[in-house]
Amino acid sequence: MYARIIFVMIRFCLWLGSAAALIGVAVPAVIAATRIVHEERLLRATLDGYVEYTARVRWRLLPRVW
Repeated sequence: MYARIIFVMIRFCLWLGSAAALIGVAVPAVIAATRIVHEERLLRATLDGYVEYTARVRWRLLPRVW
């Protein structure tokens, strides 16, 4: 879900031809990455079986990147 939102924001910036808006996409992307880290901490602490799930699904946002 987070990857899709960032992808859509980038596409809108390119569609509009706005380099300034494209730079502005970095802020929500950093916020999303921070939120992912905090959510994973919470899920590992409270959800049974989440640690095993993260062992099988290694990538958080972009395959083979993070």
